[in-house]
Amino acid sequence: MLLDVAGLVPGAHQGRGLGNKFLDDLRHADALIHVVDVSGTTDAEGKATRGYDPLNDIDWLQDEIFRWIEGNLKERWGSIKRRHTATKSSVIDTLQNQFSGYGSTAKTVARALASIKTKLPPLEEWSDDDLKTVVRAFTNEKFPTVLALNKMDHPDADKNVSKIIKKHPDSKAVLTSAITEVFIRKLAKQGYVIYEEGTEFLDTKDDLPDSDLKELDEKLRA
Repeated sequence: MLLDVAGLVPGAHQGRGLGNKFLDDLRHADALIHVVDVSGTTDAEGKATRGYDPLNDIDWLQDEIFRWIEGNLKERWGSIKRRHTATKSSVIDTLQNQFSGYGSTAKTVARALASIKTKLPPLEEWSDDDLKTVVRAFTNEKFPTVLALNKMDHPDADKNVSKIIKKHPDSKAVLTSAITEVFIRKLAKQGYVIYEEGTEFLDTKDDLPDSDLKELDEKLRA
């Protein structure tokens, strides 16, 4: 199932915008597709502007999810530690009891913990930094994110994409252009191209000379 979740603004974990309603919608997600306007013509709140750095959008979205989970965990951390000690539970079981509301499984928690490079002390001795490390690892594991870098047709897109890839070299990113997609679909309906929607596959009369496709004139080729 694909769910369009809109309305997140910086400070959502504190109740701004749609606040926790937006974040609660993410509980059911196995992955996120973050549509980023790389033209720099809309700001963090979706308002028209010029020269905005889309790197900000990537950073604050991940930060909002992290702060949401961290805040929920820290509110109960004292009682969580006491119960962990009293029941002699494993770290995975204790964390899974807290993270299950995000659609997590014990395997998700185990993979998150395994991804942490530093050795953690016993749970009851975790510092704030240890807790942040665990929450960050869990966030990355539970909510893997694909960046859909949109408006690639804009003149400023290339430089913004370069900055994004340089800062997030391990991120999965797809270059997109909604306006180009709409244009190509119109060409397909009018018989100028054969196009598999949402893919890179497109054929013209030049590619299929024996087909019934119409010839592209110079204006359309441009």
